[in-house]
Amino acid sequence: MLRYGRAPPYRAPTWTRMAFFGCQACAHRWRSARGEAGVYQKCKHCFEPCYPTEFRLVAPNKDGNMNKETAIGHNMELCGKCDELGYSCQYALDDSDEDEDTTEAIQAGSVEWEEAFEHELTAATTPTPAVKFKVRPEKRLSQKERRKLAKEQEAALRAQLAAQLAAADDDIAKPARDVLLEPVKKTSASELEVKPLQQLDLVLSSLTSTMPVDILPGAWDPSNVMLPQQPLAACLLPHAMRFATCSLVPNPYASSIDGVTFVGTSGQPVDSVLQCSLGQTPIEALEHLLLWRHLAPTAPDILDCYPSPGDDVFVLDTCPHVLFAGNQPSFATKLVTGPQQQRTRLVCVPSFASTGTFVLLNLKDLSVMPVTLTL
Repeated sequence: MLRYGRAPPYRAPTWTRMAFFGCQACAHRWRSARGEAGVYQKCKHCFEPCYPTEFRLVAPNKDGNMNKETAIGHNMELCGKCDELGYSCQYALDDSDEDEDTTEAIQAGSVEWEEAFEHELTAATTPTPAVKFKVRPEKRLSQKERRKLAKEQEAALRAQLAAQLAAADDDIAKPARDVLLEPVKKTSASELEVKPLQQLDLVLSSLTSTMPVDILPGAWDPSNVMLPQQPLAACLLPHAMRFATCSLVPNPYASSIDGVTFVGTSGQPVDSVLQCSLGQTPIEALEHLLLWRHLAPTAPDILDCYPSPGDDVFVLDTCPHVLFAGNQPSFATKLVTGPQQQRTRLVCVPSFASTGTFVLLNLKDLSVMPVTLTL
């Protein structure tokens, strides 16, 4: 209050939509103004993923303190994760039409602060049931039941991996022939790429939360056509790029894992070599790339590539431990030994969309094992 004159008029604070989180592991509760439906945050105590349990429209009191806020027209949304985690949630949706109308009016700015404050006192008189988490009691299973449960979980995991990896095969699927021949409007091409990108984003967000993933662009991906292809734009995969384990890499790609060097492509150079030869298999074409020490020998005559005025970027200066090519019709591998006893494992990674096969590699002895998922 001023010493002389009138006090300045009181200004109503800004209403904020806040998300309330409740950890299902350690019962820790907190709130955040950045909560979104379906997006989890990690608990500060046990670092477990927690989804928003309710959303409230809150405002601070006259002192600016957010500890004593009152919910107006609060709405709780189910997260859909309780059944998967083994918890049963009790939600109470007790919102009247008057509360929703008042909330919309407050957000639109057509209701004065005094009227909103009176409604706040009225709404506060009706207690809102709190969200409770109840842990289901554990049941001791026999050995036969545990084996049956393990088989069911393994089958579900195989089906989940098959559904996930099929979307991330090329990474964007090739349009069907009838779709390409059908006269459509100009925006149809971009619309055809939106849904596969959204599916790929959801798949990679689940994979990158458990393991590191390197994404190479392919022939039908939204990247440049000429080699070397630039990495995909991060804005195309907003959910997957939240994790530090998701890496967007160029094509061709070279990396090192525990001292083992990897060099590979998405398969365009091998397909281009097969177009110029007869009676040759993909693994033989990949071996020729290693012997020629060049990743794109048919460029720029058959395979499009950027001109390099200086050094050729496709030349192999050193012998890699693993040389792979993706999107091949079938799985094939070969261990090549050089004149100086250097060993290189050649791997033709098959297209998962057509074969349902992915390849596992042992970093100790460079042995490979194909794994085929059948639904």
